[in-house]
Amino acid sequence: MLSKRFPMAIIFIILMVAMMIYPITAVTWSAETRLTEFRSMEGLPSIAQMSDGRIWIAFESNIRGNTDIIYTAYNWQSWSNFLLLTTNENNEISPSLIQLSNGTICLFFASDRTGNYDIFYKKSSDNGQNWSNEIQLTTNENDDYAPSATQAADGKIWLVWERTFPSPTGATDDIFYRVYNGVSWSGEFQLTTNPERDQVPSIKQMRDGRIWVAWCSYRTGDFEIFYKIYDGASWGSEIQRTFSTDIDIDPVILQTRDGVIWIVWTSSKPTGTDDLYYMTSADNGATWSAASELTTNAADDMWPSIAQISDKKLWVAFTSNRLDNYDIYYKTSDEIIIHDVAITSVTPASNVVDKGSTLPIYVGVENQGDASETFSVSCYAQSLLIGSQIITLNSASSTTLTFSWDTTTYNPGSYTIKATASVVAGENPVNTDDNTLIDGSVLVAIHDIAVTSVSTSTSIIAQGQIVKVYATVRNEGNIKETFLVKAYYDSTAIETQEVKDLGPSASKNLIFNWNTSSASLGTYTVSVTAPTLPAETDTADNSKTDGTVRVKFPGNVDNDNDVDIMDMALIARALGSDSEWPLGTDWDMWNPEADFNGDQRVDVIDLYIGGKHYGESI
Repeated sequence: MLSKRFPMAIIFIILMVAMMIYPITAVTWSAETRLTEFRSMEGLPSIAQMSDGRIWIAFESNIRGNTDIIYTAYNWQSWSNFLLLTTNENNEISPSLIQLSNGTICLFFASDRTGNYDIFYKKSSDNGQNWSNEIQLTTNENDDYAPSATQAADGKIWLVWERTFPSPTGATDDIFYRVYNGVSWSGEFQLTTNPERDQVPSIKQMRDGRIWVAWCSYRTGDFEIFYKIYDGASWGSEIQRTFSTDIDIDPVILQTRDGVIWIVWTSSKPTGTDDLYYMTSADNGATWSAASELTTNAADDMWPSIAQISDKKLWVAFTSNRLDNYDIYYKTSDEIIIHDVAITSVTPASNVVDKGSTLPIYVGVENQGDASETFSVSCYAQSLLIGSQIITLNSASSTTLTFSWDTTTYNPGSYTIKATASVVAGENPVNTDDNTLIDGSVLVAIHDIAVTSVSTSTSIIAQGQIVKVYATVRNEGNIKETFLVKAYYDSTAIETQEVKDLGPSASKNLIFNWNTSSASLGTYTVSVTAPTLPAETDTADNSKTDGTVRVKFPGNVDNDNDVDIMDMALIARALGSDSEWPLGTDWDMWNPEADFNGDQRVDVIDLYIGGKHYGESI
């Protein structure tokens, strides 16, 4: 029986794993369109879309005899006339076009005007109407070719290129780079040091902030595609991406709008023809698709350049000699559709809620993709589910959901609030970081104050004297409290005091002064009470008593309701004693009945009180 069930378990696991893998939808490509029809050689195109929506393709051409950089721009109706970007009588090759975040268009290229090839660039701040002078970036005595540039999210411009060195066994190449910080260019950094040829780099920053550089290398005995990644602190190891027996060269790298990373390159077949191939990664390079053929013409197709365009399509420009001479061609993919939902905000109605109360939590949700999506949104306090809702959102629309958090069953304390949106079908894992949002915390408050101790300065007091009532209150809840505390003798209030901003687990000592002038002679119970706070449930310790205080006739020691010579004699016997002395009515003994003002000693004040009331009776 077990042996029959085991294969089914394996199949189930395989199916579950397969469901977790992001499916890369097969891409359909348009036919190739010929862009140039000169009777010269055009090659090494660079394609980019500018902020005004136009698509530029710059390329090298020897139409004037020497090699120049030429460009044309597509305004979504037609391509413009071909315009020279360089006019030097020497050779300008290998263009790389980018537009900066401030709108400046930069053209990087290699020129041999100095006697060997160096990297130059020029800029336009008005969409190509006017250009700056050409600025030299490298001055090495060796040849520098194939620049590739990108602007990172922090505004820095990264430039990579290949440098050719003479070698006893033939030329060798390495990859170098510089970084512009907005003020000046850094020095040169060598990215590869392999003794074999490392050529034609391509650089891009991905959504996770990492900088990728891809190039081709001869280190394996034939040319293969390699790449390495800068994580913001250091460069990773060099990773080989192709392993064929063909010659794989001229890579370009890009991340499309759905988060998929593409590498497109030229592959030379044993038959001697070149075609374009590509492979993709939907998980930031952890896994890659198999190589797919992009062009299949019997002629040579080479030197690709790729760009994600606002029509949602991937555009590929390349060079081909399919009509005898080398011309620029391009083709486009079908629309790259994004499936992407996001939590944009999590806002509790308050950052404090009384235990047992219900707190609204508002969750902002957005469909950032291209298709209508139905998905689940869940709200949590820590890992405890508050609630879930199923919603449908059209493309580029948003809504705010309300979750009602009933805190009755939750322990008091601080809870981190988060919301999650379920991953929708076709959503790339690199786009799911915003499917969860954590926003601060909410305190589930317990209100609990207590009177922990009550005592009095004396248990016997002469009418008209002051009794001090000592009390300690404590905040046994988890939130600051401000409240009033009252002291009583029997049911008559003595005094009210405010306790302000008493923190959790904190205590405060209070002293109430009871003026007994208005109290009748007799014995009274002293108590201290704190009020019941809103939502407070533990109220048994909000009040506390401490025995009794007897209010007696002033001057009357023997309690016979008059003040006579006997009382004066008893005062005299106890004069000078205090509560630390032996208790009694004889000489040099402590007699609390003679302590009329309750200060725990018999002194001249008590003698004065007795004398003042001598001869009086009730």
